[in-house]
Amino acid sequence: RIRLAGYGLAAEARMFNRRGAQLAREARDVSGREVLVGGSIGPLRGPTHGPAGYGERIIREAFREQVEGLLEGGVDLFVIETFSELEHLLLAVDEARKASAIPIIAELTFGEELALTDGTTPEAAAAALIEAGVDALGVNCGVGPQACLDALERTGRGDARIARSIMPNAGLPQRVEGQFVYAAGPDYFGRMVPLALGAGAAIIGGCCGTTPDHVRAMRASLDGTVARTAADMAREEARSRGLSSGIDRGPSSGPRTAIAESAAPHAVGEGPPATPLLAKLNEGRYVISVEIDPPRSIRIERTIEAARLLKSAGVDLVNISDSAMARVRMGAMAVAFGIQHDLDLECLVHFTTRDRNLMAIESELLGAHALGVRNIIALTGDPPRVGDYPTGTGVWDVDSIGLIEILARLNRGEDQAGSPIGQQAGFTIACALDPTAADQATEWERLERKLAAGAHLIMTQPLYDIAQVEAMDARARERFGQGGFPLPLLLGVLPLQSARHADSMRRATEAPKLASRWPRRSSSRPSLSCTAPTSCRASGAMPRQRSSSGGSATDRPPASRGPRPPAELPIWDRSPATRPPNRGSIRDSRYTAAMGAVDTMEVFFEKLNGGDREGAVALMDEQTEMSVHVGDSVQTLRGVDRVGGWFLRGDKGLRMIPGEVRDLGNTYQADILVVRPGAPSQHLDASFRVEAGRITAINLAPR
Repeated sequence: RIRLAGYGLAAEARMFNRRGAQLAREARDVSGREVLVGGSIGPLRGPTHGPAGYGERIIREAFREQVEGLLEGGVDLFVIETFSELEHLLLAVDEARKASAIPIIAELTFGEELALTDGTTPEAAAAALIEAGVDALGVNCGVGPQACLDALERTGRGDARIARSIMPNAGLPQRVEGQFVYAAGPDYFGRMVPLALGAGAAIIGGCCGTTPDHVRAMRASLDGTVARTAADMAREEARSRGLSSGIDRGPSSGPRTAIAESAAPHAVGEGPPATPLLAKLNEGRYVISVEIDPPRSIRIERTIEAARLLKSAGVDLVNISDSAMARVRMGAMAVAFGIQHDLDLECLVHFTTRDRNLMAIESELLGAHALGVRNIIALTGDPPRVGDYPTGTGVWDVDSIGLIEILARLNRGEDQAGSPIGQQAGFTIACALDPTAADQATEWERLERKLAAGAHLIMTQPLYDIAQVEAMDARARERFGQGGFPLPLLLGVLPLQSARHADSMRRATEAPKLASRWPRRSSSRPSLSCTAPTSCRASGAMPRQRSSSGGSATDRPPASRGPRPPAELPIWDRSPATRPPNRGSIRDSRYTAAMGAVDTMEVFFEKLNGGDREGAVALMDEQTEMSVHVGDSVQTLRGVDRVGGWFLRGDKGLRMIPGEVRDLGNTYQADILVVRPGAPSQHLDASFRVEAGRITAINLAPR
């Protein structure tokens, strides 16, 4: 407080001490090394005695404020240092001891005459500090290492109760070309270590003028001295037992030893070994993965049992979807950890940027790495409005390419802001490719950007015949050269479960032809199971297949950020409309109450686009509800009168052409092209719920 007052910052003393300690703890956490954080407390500015000095109350308050700030910041010990007045040092020690029981190192600064400013000798100062109950006492700063060594020897040798410390300056500074230069370099400090140990020091460091190179030299010298001392002790023990090799060097009288610092699992900056998945692919081995959907409940037992069956069947890993199709499920990270923990079966996690901002992405990735989940496929994710919460908001601070860049930076040992994370991460980064996307140019351009961002392997969406594989391989050779894909390729297959499943897939693949004249974002359904480390360019044969559970995850650019523009599709007259014709007027031999969502919607669009709007409306239920997104608001119509009126009173010639179709049982989702005479066309994300052949809910949102 007293020193900061000259800068108008006296009131910030506590905060500065607290934040300084917190920053030191954060640096320790990032480094991953077992070190202690010391809170430094220095002397008040001089003169502090005599008529111009401060009274004891003011001095104690200043020290107490600093002590409390450091404790709030979480220091492990106090280093009360650089005092030339013993009286003030004792006051600081007393305030620290009253506030906490953590260890206290107390250090004084002696001049060339080896006396404090009040004439106190090292012997007398040591006796007073021992009486005050410090845990270690010593000397620091001063005029250089030699003077500090002389003063340390006079304080007496340390014992099990009170240790000795030494932290000298790197000599006296000299001004050279406008800069202060210290004479004692790192090598000199390295040679000082054995002398300090011999003088009884158990704590060694440096003060003014010392740099990381000085500390590094002292660390190396200390380790060497400890190793030599240990060897001398072993030889002495062997000699005393009559087991000497014949070379008697006499009793060891080496200096007091210190405990060598244990090595961290990985040196700072060094990353963990490659994941088994990446190691297998780098060796050119064939890899089989099967996708598992997380449960839609809090029970994980059945999911783990499914993974157990897959492991017994011989799969190399399972990949876990991340709330595919924006349907809420258990978190993929939790499922992956449960499987790896219980079964020792490697997992690959689908990670979307839909639900997390940049900070949450990095936080979750750091936690996943700590728990051993290190295989990630980077995806953008389906928009929330197509899922369980159509009014939900997607985040998309970054897309899949940005996520790959984040993972690559973590693998380099830093976060997106450039701050270190302690050591290099070891993520295996997968990216998605849809070889059947409508906009092939954009899809392959994005693939190149993903590879440039740092992906390690490619995973494709499902392919269904040899021609698709050969077409994909030909395009890869066009873009990357005759070698084809530059990274391992994991080919996706989705075995068809029934004739109905096959028919749904046929409609999904034919739907883009209906809207081939208008641009669409590509949709991805990575049911990734059959995987191979290279493309099938040699034999042209499909790789062997393994069954996979269904699922989806979208890897397309996120929607534009910010408020949506007003919808082009108008909200027509919402007053009660004339009741639509009786449903019995629908004369269509294909219509039955047992029709599924896809069949029902085919009839709906056929009638609507064919001019039979009344027939289309007659497919609705009495309680049909429709939600239409306009800007940032959602307008809702309820009842067949109002919803039907919305369609009946629309522009003449209105057509709604389905593009990409998703059959979700009783829910039909599609990318819709809306065409109106004399008005611009518009793209909608549409969702229709069908029950017993009736449309019970509609959700429309502009893309």
